[in-house]
Order: sequence, then C-alpha cells, then structure tokens
Amino acid sequence: MIRRAVLAAIAVGALAERAAAQAPPAGLYVDLAPVAMPIVVDGRLLNYVFVYVRINLTPQADMPKWRDKEPYFRDALVKLGHRTPFTRYDDYTKLDEARLKVALYQAAAAIAGPDQIAGVQILPAAGRCGARGCRNRNSRRIRIGAFAAACCAGRSVLAVSADL
Repeated sequence: MIRRAVLAAIAVGALAERAAAQAPPAGLYVDLAPVAMPIVVDGRLLNYVFVYVRINLTPQADMPKWRDKEPYFRDALVKLGHRTPFTRYDDYTKLDEARLKVALYQAAAAIAGPDQIAGVQILPAAGRCGARGCRNRNSRRIRIGAFAAACCAGRSVLAVSADL
C-alpha cells in the first residue's frame, strides 16, 4: 500500500517536471492588438491588412509598465501606417515587413527608451479565413458598407478590401 503511494508520488512528480519543462517561459514582450494598416496605391486606398505585432523588451525592462503602455505603441503604429503606408507593390495583400519593423522599432524606442526595446516581431496571422481557397466550413463573409470583411467563427478579421 505504501509502495503504491510512493510510486504514484514519483510518477506525479515526473509528470509535473515534464509539464514545467514544456511550458513556455514568460516572455519579455508586449503584444499589440491587431492593427489595420492601409494599402495605398497612387493615392487610392485599395485594401486594409491587419497585422499582429510583438515588441520584444530587454531583460532590464519593466514589463508590466510597458504592457500598460500598449495603446501608445499601437497609436504609433497607426500613425506610421497612415503617414507613409508600408505597401508592397508586388502584392497588395501584404505589407513591407522590413520597413515596418525598422519604423516601429524607432517609434517604440522613442516611447520607451532605446535600452528598453530589444526588437520588433511581425506575428503570423491565424489563417486566411474567407479567402479564396479557404477550406474552413465555419468561414463566413460579413458585409460592412463598401467593405467586405472575412472572418472565421469569431476570430479576428484578417483582411478588409474595398469593392472596386
């Protein structure tokens, strides 16, 4: 009886260690809420592309303080996108990620200080729900005024394009 209890305790301990090893470490980053970035060509708005951005912080950064400042980082991203759109002229459904990273890093460093920001990362979207070729049966199209938005079973909108 005692032997079973000891063996069970060892097994539980081993499972707990394995779960702790697989758990992702709490990162030093600020995830911005999805932001709609305009795609402008020849002065005409063609599309909006939603981006998911993570601002990586340095080890000496005060993570709770900068997570509370997330609206400031998001506001800087929106202003950058409307001042000089990050349009890729070979594909109007994507942004020039390299230019976006550099510009947002400079803006984030101005907000938080250069010793607080380690880098900027563009996160991949969850998928292209509602897009041509989407195989998700729960996908649906929503019509909003002159824009058509694609979403998938309550997930965030990934792309909004004007009906031209």
